[in-house]
Amino acid sequence: MSIEAIKWALNDAPDVPPQLVAVLIGLANHAGPDGKSAFASQARLARYARKSDRAVRNDLAALIELKLIKVSENQGAAAHIRQDQRPVVYELALHRTGGSTVPGGTDVPGAAGSVVPAGSTVPAVNDDEPGQGGSTPGTVLPGGSQVPGGSTASNDRKHTSDEPTTNQLPKDFSSPPAAPEDDAPPKKAKGKPKKPEPYREDVEKVCLRLAELMVENECKPPTISDDWRAEARRMFDIDRRPFDKAMALLEWSQASQFWRKNIHSIPKFREKYDQLRLEANDEWAKKHADGRTTEEATPSRPDWCGQCDPQTRMAENAERHPVRCPQCHPLTQKANER
Repeated sequence: MSIEAIKWALNDAPDVPPQLVAVLIGLANHAGPDGKSAFASQARLARYARKSDRAVRNDLAALIELKLIKVSENQGAAAHIRQDQRPVVYELALHRTGGSTVPGGTDVPGAAGSVVPAGSTVPAVNDDEPGQGGSTPGTVLPGGSQVPGGSTASNDRKHTSDEPTTNQLPKDFSSPPAAPEDDAPPKKAKGKPKKPEPYREDVEKVCLRLAELMVENECKPPTISDDWRAEARRMFDIDRRPFDKAMALLEWSQASQFWRKNIHSIPKFREKYDQLRLEANDEWAKKHADGRTTEEATPSRPDWCGQCDPQTRMAENAERHPVRCPQCHPLTQKANER
């Protein structure tokens, strides 16, 4: 905040229309003692002036047209602010002070509050050297008054719009040229920007393995995105899936005639994990009944001993109850081998 800039805006700034005072003071509140490096967001200026953002933009354009502010050539003063939220840096024309009033309501730069009497001539004023009068005679006004530069002041001035266009701005106070498309700042993305997923070996392995298995199944090579990595990380950290079991289940899913047509991403794999696990367990149980493989569960039958039923290999004990033949029943032979 600069007391000098605020004092200038309140007391010394010439020709400030009443509707622009609040925005000018708000901008001065963020300027340096020399009036430079003045930057404040449109939202902040709108809050100061109790206006909309669009009205603030119009006021800033009008202040530029009046040569009370200009766009600074040094935009680096706001370089510490994020690019998509960085405001424009302005300079206040602190060298311009006071103003003279002529008949018909025309203001002429000069001493504050001075009135040009009828029939008098006002010398031309050079804005670049405040206080120095020019030698060019003025143009006579109605009533005999003259204004510098040969321009005629009149009560019947043309109505000007409250929203000046760019081609109305003076050269030295106009906005900087638009940046080329390649250098234009990126558009602000909606919502909170996503952070890239940090590298994790287990996450990368499971993502790469699924991509390899899909290619082996003659699928289109997938793109391993941050969504894949995020879902893999959640699968390990939130769902508490063991890495080795997840890898084994991934292999099983891509070998299954049904699931390899449906599991084409890590998000889908995580979503169907429990269903895949249950089906894989059922398939394993069928192949490993009673802890034995299918071949072990149905061993080859030994030669018939001739003392039991040749089909069932069952014999009778002393109480005439059916029992497995101790000589040629397949399960009895297997138990003896153990």
